[in-house]
Amino acid sequence: MKIEIDLDDRRQLEKTRAELQRYLGIIEFALQEKTTNGNGNGHLELLQIPTIHTNIRNEDASIMAVIDSLPKRFSTTDVVIGMGDEGKEKRGAIKSLLKRGAENGIFQIATQGRGRRPTEWEKV
Repeated sequence: MKIEIDLDDRRQLEKTRAELQRYLGIIEFALQEKTTNGNGNGHLELLQIPTIHTNIRNEDASIMAVIDSLPKRFSTTDVVIGMGDEGKEKRGAIKSLLKRGAENGIFQIATQGRGRRPTEWEKV
């Protein structure tokens, strides 16, 4: 894997950090599976890695980094606030990512939002 890093571009640095955290999560998952589900010959059984993590878009990487830093139960508003200045303009992308995550079994709705109350999500 080859990574080019522009140290002067803060936004690109944050995206790179999120992408590296995603890779680290996959590696940790694989290592954990190897110790618990290995078949004894050094090969792993087929791993089911959720598609939201394997097919993540660059735009979604920063959102996933924020979600990963939140507690197990969080609200849509928590993600928007965690995104800082970009949060408001990325509300649509955040809601879309959460919906795709629910479809892929990454998140589930803990409490459906209503009116001005945001939806509460839970990491599965």
